[in-house]
Amino acid sequence: MFNLIKYEWLRRWKFFLAGILIFIIANLEIISQLSLQKSPRNLTIVLMGLVFAMALALFFDHIGRLYRSLFSDEGFLEFTLPLRGYQFLGAKILAVLLECIALGIFVSIALYVDYLYLNQFFPREAPTPLREDILIIIVQIFFLLLLSYIIFLLTIYLSMTLSKTIFASLKHGKLIAFGCFLVIYKAIQRITEITHSHITDMSLPGIIMARPDWLTLTAILIVLFISTSYLLDRKINL
Repeated sequence: MFNLIKYEWLRRWKFFLAGILIFIIANLEIISQLSLQKSPRNLTIVLMGLVFAMALALFFDHIGRLYRSLFSDEGFLEFTLPLRGYQFLGAKILAVLLECIALGIFVSIALYVDYLYLNQFFPREAPTPLREDILIIIVQIFFLLLLSYIIFLLTIYLSMTLSKTIFASLKHGKLIAFGCFLVIYKAIQRITEITHSHITDMSLPGIIMARPDWLTLTAILIVLFISTSYLLDRKINL
């Protein structure tokens, strides 16, 4: 399982290195312009465009990891490995999780270094340090976005697996699988709306979402993971 994760990263280290270098160069240029009291408007637009393009490329790469395993010759090798369905899918998801967390930490460190550097030039204009409750909120938002992203990714993975397994023999199997994706995604939205709790523990600082909501999202993630793992484990038409 961990060898599969290492294999995923070894294939993509150039992609990550290029993205990190582009981000660092653009960020340094913007900070140097700010330190000279020049407007970095154009550079900011370029940086935002680069970040968006990198995020989009990473998203399609995350989708393509299972797609290539299911619909290309790559799957002939991967599905011969002595891995159960949950181990195979777990390696894919764990690699995505670690990448997202690592990128989040990298961006956070870069922004903090920018703050320290600019504070030397504009000590009065520098923002005040983050309070503990605000920091807790930021961390919660990050993990909420990460959890929602993994759920969305698993919904796509389940639909692709249905297309390759159960619906493979049907004439419009991929179209039916896409319809399943829409139905599943809509069902997830409906479940979260029904189970949404407006109660939060006000005794704790910076709570943005009640515990039942976290449990609901976690349960949805587990159901999607088990369903996709089961289909992969059966190796129907794989």
